[in-house]
Amino acid sequence: MELIMIYDFHQSDVRDPETGIYNHTYFMESFHHEWKRHIKENQGLMLLYLCPNIHETVTQPYLLKSLISHVQSTLRNSDLFGRLDPHRFAIAVFSVTPAVTQVIINRIENTIMDFNHEFSQQHSTHIDFSLAACICKPNNTLRIESLFEKIEQVSNEINCSTNKVTVITQL
Repeated sequence: MELIMIYDFHQSDVRDPETGIYNHTYFMESFHHEWKRHIKENQGLMLLYLCPNIHETVTQPYLLKSLISHVQSTLRNSDLFGRLDPHRFAIAVFSVTPAVTQVIINRIENTIMDFNHEFSQQHSTHIDFSLAACICKPNNTLRIESLFEKIEQVSNEINCSTNKVTVITQL
């Protein structure tokens, strides 16, 4: 019984309390570990920033959690999904090639659009969002900070309320 309580306590340390996905600290630690592994294995990865613009969270406290749950259902178990701040979420997709990245982006975008369709039928409004993606193949000369700086720059350039997807093919 005591072991279960310790495990639950640990889980609460790595999860965002509102959405149940990884918190910023755990996401960054795990991403750094995967970055090093991808250098050794010479594999590509993709980092996405999802920025949902939800005004209704005050009156609909489970709306954000529901949206995040839908997006999470499109990801593989090996992918990371974390909350970076109150308005921005990061998705790390590992061991990808440029050929499959658009498929993954389309799947995430379609999931959000389907969620929006269902939500708008019940509430006569929808959730605006932006999705920025950066694809890279980590190596010893590429700094991990460069990837986060680039994706943040692109995410800031696109308006979080326009349902816009931007993909950077390579870093």
